[in-house]
Amino acid sequence: MAFPRMALIQVKRRGPTLVNAAVATERALKDLGLSERIRPGRGVAITAGSRGIDEIATITKTIVAALRQLKAEPVIIPAMGSHGGGTAEGQRQVLRMYGISEETMGASILSSMDVTPLGLTPERIPVVLDTEATRADGILLVNRIKPHTGFAGRIGSGLLKMTAFGLGNHQGAATCHAAVMQHGYERVIRAVSAVVLARARILGGLAILENSDGGLAQVVALPPEGLVRGEERLFLRARQWAPQVPFDDIDLLIVDEMGKDIAGTGMDTNVIGRRFSLIEKPPASPRIARIFVRGLTKETQGNANGIGLADVTTERLLREMDRGVTYINSLAARTPEHSRLPMAFSTDREALETVLKTIRVSDPLSARIVRIKNTLQLKTILISESLLSEVRQRRDLSVLSDPHQVIFDPDGNLPPWRAA
Repeated sequence: MAFPRMALIQVKRRGPTLVNAAVATERALKDLGLSERIRPGRGVAITAGSRGIDEIATITKTIVAALRQLKAEPVIIPAMGSHGGGTAEGQRQVLRMYGISEETMGASILSSMDVTPLGLTPERIPVVLDTEATRADGILLVNRIKPHTGFAGRIGSGLLKMTAFGLGNHQGAATCHAAVMQHGYERVIRAVSAVVLARARILGGLAILENSDGGLAQVVALPPEGLVRGEERLFLRARQWAPQVPFDDIDLLIVDEMGKDIAGTGMDTNVIGRRFSLIEKPPASPRIARIFVRGLTKETQGNANGIGLADVTTERLLREMDRGVTYINSLAARTPEHSRLPMAFSTDREALETVLKTIRVSDPLSARIVRIKNTLQLKTILISESLLSEVRQRRDLSVLSDPHQVIFDPDGNLPPWRAA
């Protein structure tokens, strides 16, 4: 089969770029006024999630150092619900992948699946909190604010969701996901986080915002009394800066890698325009006819939750997949459809030749094809020649290379992204 020629383009960045993550973190901590909230010798639990957040190791290490200057005793608490296989050691390994370890941070990492009950929400949802976090004299929330992959609302992923799902460990995450089936995501997040904010010793939060290139844009302090309104305000900004594929209609999207470090569903549903949910509608755009996912990130540790959103994949991805870890995550989220297996092929060439026969246009050379590294890094993307005329008419896009023929290696696979 003849494949359309592909050209490299650049997408104009939306949102600022922070040059120094440590300085930005130090300023945010001063805005939080921790010196007035923490007494010397008191223990402070710093939350650490399972997402691949830009500069997260630098941010966490800076927080540890700042707390030590206040003569506090910082510890790091994994706050990632059922991720990492739903085990204490698995979550410790997830953090290590991001450069967060006891050796690099200079602080203990207290990873446990034990939880302590905090009470019930008005909806009768049981609220639990990581036991190690409840033992601390204060909890400092640290997380990225961004649109959620499972719903659209006035909030998304962020500090509030971390208190409800992340700090609840496997038990809390499963309970919250079960409640979502009846009440919806946003109501559950708001109800459970309200109990946590009222009954746990929350010192405040550092909200991380990224630009559309996936780089660090802002680190903002939110005091506990202003956390809800602050997150709502920052979410509007995060939604404007969120990465997106710059075309509404695509025949085939090629995704080089997916994983839990990229998004909760492996691929950001807001980017691919697909969402499997019994209670939430999918995004209105983009409209992508077919999705081909080539592999998993190393950081996802075999978790292929979200592979069910793809139409075709490779046999090598299935070999990389840890079905046990994937199923634990998918079932905890009450979305078994996210672990459905698409058609798998031995080579990229075979997958492409097959899927291109199922698109809306009869001639593959005229197909609207986009290739991306993942749904988080969309600064540069590859597009088929049929999209070039549209690119040249837009100010937010620029052409970086002339169209070139698709080249496969001797094994019939596409070259790595850097060689594309």
